[in-house]
Amino acid sequence: ASRGNIYRVLTQHDTLKATFAPWYAHTQRLTQRMVYPSTTMDTAIIEASGGITQGSISGTKLFCVGTAALASGLQATGGGTSVVTAITDDITLHGSAAEVERMEAAREELQRAPNYLVNEDKQSIYTVHEQHVAELRQRFPQHEVLVVGGKIGFTLGGAPLGGDDYIKDALQENFEEKKRAIEAIFKLESKQEQLLLLRSCITGRIVHLLGAVPPGISKDFAIQHDHTVYCALARILDIPSGVFTLREYWQVQRRLSDHGFGFRSMAESREFLFISNFARCIKLLMARFPQAGKVFEHTIEGDAGYGAELRLALDSLHAQAERSAKLKALLPGTVAELANGFEWKHKSIQRCLDDLVACSHESLYDLTTRNGQREKALMLAADMSLFHICPRDASLRLKDEELVYAAHQALGKMRRRQRAQCGNVDRGGRLCGENLDPYDVHIVTCRASACSHGRHSGIQAWLESMAKQARLKTQPAPDVKHQGSGQGSVKRADIMIVGASLRTNSEIDGGACVVDVSNITPAADSYVAHAAGDGNYALELVEKKKNEKYAEAYYKDTQAHFLPFVTATGGRLGGQGRVLLGRLSDIISRYTGQERSTIQYHWGARLLVQLAKYQYNSVLIHAEAHSRRQDPWGDQSSRELELCENIPGHEKRILRD
Repeated sequence: ASRGNIYRVLTQHDTLKATFAPWYAHTQRLTQRMVYPSTTMDTAIIEASGGITQGSISGTKLFCVGTAALASGLQATGGGTSVVTAITDDITLHGSAAEVERMEAAREELQRAPNYLVNEDKQSIYTVHEQHVAELRQRFPQHEVLVVGGKIGFTLGGAPLGGDDYIKDALQENFEEKKRAIEAIFKLESKQEQLLLLRSCITGRIVHLLGAVPPGISKDFAIQHDHTVYCALARILDIPSGVFTLREYWQVQRRLSDHGFGFRSMAESREFLFISNFARCIKLLMARFPQAGKVFEHTIEGDAGYGAELRLALDSLHAQAERSAKLKALLPGTVAELANGFEWKHKSIQRCLDDLVACSHESLYDLTTRNGQREKALMLAADMSLFHICPRDASLRLKDEELVYAAHQALGKMRRRQRAQCGNVDRGGRLCGENLDPYDVHIVTCRASACSHGRHSGIQAWLESMAKQARLKTQPAPDVKHQGSGQGSVKRADIMIVGASLRTNSEIDGGACVVDVSNITPAADSYVAHAAGDGNYALELVEKKKNEKYAEAYYKDTQAHFLPFVTATGGRLGGQGRVLLGRLSDIISRYTGQERSTIQYHWGARLLVQLAKYQYNSVLIHAEAHSRRQDPWGDQSSRELELCENIPGHEKRILRD
């Protein structure tokens, strides 16, 4: 059932070319429209997995081959214990020799050209008993008969099945392919692209393998995979030693949405993936093929082989559940329960296991010290989706040094070992002189630096651009009386969005919304003690203060709704900031017809990239100021200045006599 054979047969029939025209490419979504001219029913709707397409003509699929009718016919022809499985273009018959022989005889009648055409040169018979070989060769003279075991096996749906040696060889071959793919990734010039492909292309397919291969066999393979991927990640992020510390190792495994890099350990996930694969497959197979129940019962009760591997995997999950009552409640007591209608909640169990990883990671922070508090606060303030943004256009691209710096900040790596004074000079010529911390927290937030003001105006410009795409006008926010100040004192927020109040929904109601932009660092001295325990603490505190300062005053004077837009330097958004982003995305979606989630992701990604650039820019500005103090007219100062000028939006400084 090779693709090449199908393509050759289809190209020899003019009627098939007319039947399976390029319009079919537009129907391949949730369902497929399959046309069978030789049957009384002209059109059948089947699930997307029931057919494949062959051949690419001008970017569209020209020929279609449906496996559904053939698989269904073979199943009806077989006996009460036979099972027919079709994975894309691989059809496998499971059953006794008599049942397989009966289905094979019916194949000639069932395989009509519009349905499926089997390549007779690529059929094999597999058995697990040596004594059956002679009989099978006699009954199936045109088929190759193979005994599964040792180094003999076969691949079904991408999973190696057979003897232990065969599976290990297949896993090793897969590992070698991954190593070559990783080396190919490093040929890309951008670290941003390298990191994106490492996570998207390397760690995905192994999940399918570990779900099909017993954990005892896949252990060495999974360990090698983890080591290779983590070494590649350390190379991309320019980790000095080339190896992550234990705390960094746990953070790398955490979910992207939970302040991690999203590289789960496959060695630690083997048992879960293996038993989860069984739990989900048995539910489907028992629903479609009730006659397979006796086979599963025999498999589960076995003292060795697959049944024993399943019990060991479940025991491993039960051991991990001793640390999580929630996980314990989600697991079955025995493997047999999975075959008797137990509801296996894959996502919930995976979330519990991810939470255990997060607990192991956070337990390694020493919160009795200020440095330990800063490290954790920096981690909690980071939006890790920054590191997996697809750089489709210039607004989403990061330079290598900007990406690496942001990653080191999120990992809580020390940037400076010696205490020194900040050399930034404000517009009035006054030296800052504050002591620097090892994590560049002061450098990023220093008010004497031009970058602090540039970051605020940059976020404001980003917000105005988004409002413009939503076809809403923006203008400077009007002055209002400042609560708690002397008589006649006035203050104002940053932006007024005219045309939509954005009060409770995204309706364009002709009202107005006033926004005040704030960018904070939760690792700063004023927040760090609380921010190390609660990542939302600093953001919520600033939002509360802004609301107390402006909300009532603006509503009283202008009837405008007030929303504070608070961001952390690491990219994390405050709760009301996320609300504003979502409501503007809703309005844009109505005008453009695009998905709201796509719009929100794009604008959120642009903001993350912009904040990362400002973080690195602030370090260059400080380096330039430090160099001018140490060597005002030396070559080093010129080099630092040149680096600063290469960053967009940076104010060029000219050294004068």
